[in-house]
Amino acid sequence: MLIASSEVAHRHGRAYQYDHVAWCYETIARLGSFGAIPRLKAVQLEWISADARVLYVGAGSGEDVVRAAARGLDVTALDRSPRMLRRLGARLERAELRARLVEDDLLVFPPKGSYDVVVANFFLNVFEPATVEAMLARCRQHLADGGRLLIGDFRPPGPGLWRRLGYNLYYAPLNLGAWLLGLCAIHPIYDYATWFETASFEVVERRAVGLWGNGALSPACYETIIARAI
Repeated sequence: MLIASSEVAHRHGRAYQYDHVAWCYETIARLGSFGAIPRLKAVQLEWISADARVLYVGAGSGEDVVRAAARGLDVTALDRSPRMLRRLGARLERAELRARLVEDDLLVFPPKGSYDVVVANFFLNVFEPATVEAMLARCRQHLADGGRLLIGDFRPPGPGLWRRLGYNLYYAPLNLGAWLLGLCAIHPIYDYATWFETASFEVVERRAVGLWGNGALSPACYETIIARAI
């Protein structure tokens, strides 16, 4: 395992901190999503080729990073929480896997335009809209032309009063709880595709993930967006 570090010097908008929840964050996400978040992350590997160079932004303690490393991918994990990265490093060591771990802010980490895939799972929803736009632009700078951006996040509810109401009854308490813990901004569910033209991305596919499976009775509250850098 290779570990790199650089000074976390830049802050765009409010600085949200995750050190205090590093020990329980993935458990909370698993329980709060009825297992949908781990299933979403596992399915994403279908869109990543075996020889890809992959950057995980806001990697946290990195269950998806570990899966990618186990596939033999060339993985870099970026996060500005040292405790999250220590937990990820320990997981990789136990599994005898390798990845580059970088403690830094995405808006500071030098873009080289050389990654084939950038993965942003439940990271962009931390921020206010202006910061989301800046983060997407930075993701594009890290990608080679034609590279892929994978975003795992809440799925916009779509048309219909009852659908919007149902989604918000599920989403709003999660958003409020995270805000009270100092983890994110208060905001509605984002549709990241609305920022894609400005950030030079185009949607390739959107795949929904249900709360408790993909049956007709399972609300599709999460999704992966696959976008191509243009």
